[in-house]
Amino acid sequence: MLRQYIDDNRLSLAAWARRANVNITTVTQYLKQPTMRVDTLMAVCEQLEYNFLRNIANTLPPELPPQAPIDQSTELAALKAENEKLKVEIAALERAIGLMGKK
Repeated sequence: MLRQYIDDNRLSLAAWARRANVNITTVTQYLKQPTMRVDTLMAVCEQLEYNFLRNIANTLPPELPPQAPIDQSTELAALKAENEKLKVEIAALERAIGLMGKK
């Protein structure tokens, strides 16, 4: 997919390497590897200003959900707990600021 994009858009590997701030050998290795780490692919997407991840997603069966279902009751409980913790932290900061103003 990456090689096809490079060829179709007549991109210079040297220019891509300069933009990515890597050696041209690194760029040529990207094209030779049968697989690529997701973080590397994300960087390549940014460097070439093209969303290869969307292309990959489009090759997956449409019946696959975009993400795992979320247990809403568990998520709600976690958010409520986080909210309470933040309220305590805010109150402590407000007290600390109030004490600083009294000095």
